[in-house]
Amino acid sequence: MAYNIIATSTVGGGGSTSITFNSIPNTYKDLAIFVSTRTDTVANSDGDYAILESFNSNTSNREQRFLYINRGTNSVLAGYTTSNVALGWSNASNHSSNAFCNGFIYVFNYASTTLQKSVQYDSVTANTTGSYYSSGGIASGMWKNTSAITSLTISTASAAKFIQYSTATLYGISEE
Repeated sequence: MAYNIIATSTVGGGGSTSITFNSIPNTYKDLAIFVSTRTDTVANSDGDYAILESFNSNTSNREQRFLYINRGTNSVLAGYTTSNVALGWSNASNHSSNAFCNGFIYVFNYASTTLQKSVQYDSVTANTTGSYYSSGGIASGMWKNTSAITSLTISTASAAKFIQYSTATLYGISEE
């Protein structure tokens, strides 16, 4: 498999609630997105902040299964949801200074017009501040739509913003 860079987006000084990739070419088999993010909002007791996704500006017909591990509370959370599907986590403003969450999103068969789209995500937050410790998680989801994906948006939950230097790089995956 070959990873071909389609686009990279880096958040500027004012921050942004989302990172969007438009006009995605349909010439690849799958998509991969590498993210490195931090938000401007204080996290809850789990110590991180959700990263949401949408395809073609559509946030309906989605479902998700997730496993989340928090080192600070030694807790494991597993679940299933069909609303507000979070495919990852981001470091928050109350985490260790300059620590960003790194994650990887993989979208299968994104250009197909006959298959529903499945997505996998894994991420890890790095933190040593207070009671908020490093955590990680994996998630898998589905967009129950057969439209080819031509745009993809990664956003924060609620009113949080990704801070300056948060980045996302979109790759097209070919079978070379």
